[in-house]
Amino acid sequence: MFQAVFQHHLTFVVLAFLITALVTVGVARAARKSTRRWFIGAFAGSVTAVLLLTLWSTGGSDMAPTCVINHNVLEPFSEEQGLLNLGMFVPVGLLGTLSARHAWPAILFGVTLTACIELTQGLLPVIGRACDTSDFMANAAGAVLGGLAGWLFLQADRQPGTGWPLRPGRVVAGFGAVWLVGAFLGGFYIHTSIEAQTVAGGPADDQQASAVTQAVREAFGDHYPIQRTAFFAGPGGTGTVMAYLPSGFLQINWPQANDVTVSIEPGTSEDSGYPVAAVDAKLTTKQQALSLTSTYAKQHFPWGLTQAHVQVDPVGPQAQLGWVVSWRRYRAGILMPMRLDVEIDRHGRVSQLHALNAADPSLPAVTVSAAQAAALANHAEAGCEKATPTVLMALPTTHGTWTPAYRVVLTCGTNGGLVIVDAHNGTVLNHVLYPAQAAPSNPADGDVGAP
Repeated sequence: MFQAVFQHHLTFVVLAFLITALVTVGVARAARKSTRRWFIGAFAGSVTAVLLLTLWSTGGSDMAPTCVINHNVLEPFSEEQGLLNLGMFVPVGLLGTLSARHAWPAILFGVTLTACIELTQGLLPVIGRACDTSDFMANAAGAVLGGLAGWLFLQADRQPGTGWPLRPGRVVAGFGAVWLVGAFLGGFYIHTSIEAQTVAGGPADDQQASAVTQAVREAFGDHYPIQRTAFFAGPGGTGTVMAYLPSGFLQINWPQANDVTVSIEPGTSEDSGYPVAAVDAKLTTKQQALSLTSTYAKQHFPWGLTQAHVQVDPVGPQAQLGWVVSWRRYRAGILMPMRLDVEIDRHGRVSQLHALNAADPSLPAVTVSAAQAAALANHAEAGCEKATPTVLMALPTTHGTWTPAYRVVLTCGTNGGLVIVDAHNGTVLNHVLYPAQAAPSNPADGDVGAP
């Protein structure tokens, strides 16, 4: 949430600060007869800041009202985003307690406030914010901690003072009414999605950090310092380890650590990409791009060039942004999983990279022809007038083995289709329709039986 708010939105940050300051001063002046007027003003300012941070629109969505329920209630307290959410509500509980000189209504207010915020985010997807019980848990914990801190301060305060005159029954009834309305709105209008975890990112452990550091050194030597590392968990102990670089990132799969993806911000400055040559190369042809990129690949990923077919494709009109050089390996006309893609700009700098170092798997025999695969694909998506097998590739199965498979592209009027057909037993493994203008790209595109 904080990254979405603060990154590239300096105008909003300044405006939110000014609004919060105005509310703080205005409420303090309005409460000038109270000896706690500045506590009251600061409390109003803290609530204003929370509302601005949580309800400011990050971009609308046409999704149905949804709220995610996280089974892992402790998850938000183990990662940076959750701790920031916790800290955001500490001033609400603290200043509310110091203003009212009562802790329990301030804590109840803070917990109710975060519930209302999450409910609003869920009911109004147009503001582009997410309703998530992880946020609620972190925010509520912050309000409780702030309230307890305020209570301890009041216990140590030797100056006499009385709290706001409160009638507990009415206070509880008022907050209860708010919760009942919220429960009604949430129950009738919000769809819930139950997840085992919602915030996958957290600090990488020593083994993960070592693996991603090694991948950075393999790709760039000591050129880039690693600012921090993180692990984004997936199912069954798998996931992605990320290394954040000064102008981009490098990520690897986990636990295999053999699939590397790099994105470096393109541009013309020295830190905009990894310089392959000592000086700007000023590339003008794809032959020059191939020569320089091959030099880089031989130094950093020599395994990707062994018995591999190479292809050079322009990036942007007339290769304004450079070229992508791709290496693929085929066995008996079957595309193997190994791949190496390097994007190099006209200044001789690597900006994008995908390297999958995978051994050639053992495959069963191909018993289905390309024509048979096309017929099977047409049968899977009836009504399509054309089926074109584009590549025969090695594909992992759900049983942990590999099989040869055809990738078949369909033409279906104004729509297209993509069908994967097992080349060993003729099973249709996957098929999907899409608008013709949104045809999915695939680095394995090519003619069946390519070298």
